[in-house]
Amino acid sequence: MGGSATTPSATAPSVVDPLATVEGGATAAAPLPAVSLLGLDRRRLAWIVAAVVAAWILFTFARQVGEAAEASARADRARAANTTLAAELDRLRAELQLIQEPRYVALQARAYGVGGRGERQFTLEAGAPTLPPDAPGSASKRIGYREVTRTPLDAWIQLLFGTPSG
Repeated sequence: MGGSATTPSATAPSVVDPLATVEGGATAAAPLPAVSLLGLDRRRLAWIVAAVVAAWILFTFARQVGEAAEASARADRARAANTTLAAELDRLRAELQLIQEPRYVALQARAYGVGGRGERQFTLEAGAPTLPPDAPGSASKRIGYREVTRTPLDAWIQLLFGTPSG
């Protein structure tokens, strides 16, 4: 077995004890990768960093989804408001067309006492009572009105044969 004889200590990686003392009582400086921070090695630290980055991405995505949903709701409210305003605009245009008609203008002018020649201004007092059914000018008291009483048989005979001459 000539040649190279290897001993197990020569091929095994050397682990440096961070608290190992060097001759003279001073502690030896350990390389940075070998020092564990609060019991965390590189692999655990990488997993923690990856978890924090993933949580940050999820939080950002959730916030964007929330903002998109809120913007969608705002757009729906704006559409509903636009529909309501369009209906109001159509109603106001129809009212404008009505009040520009000469008949409406003449009616409103008479309400302010501006009418044709020979017209008399006529207004009722505020809070005036309603007229009774037998007031002058009502349907029951018109000029030339005659109350006719007849039986149902007379009404049928008149309907079938006309008015009796007599």
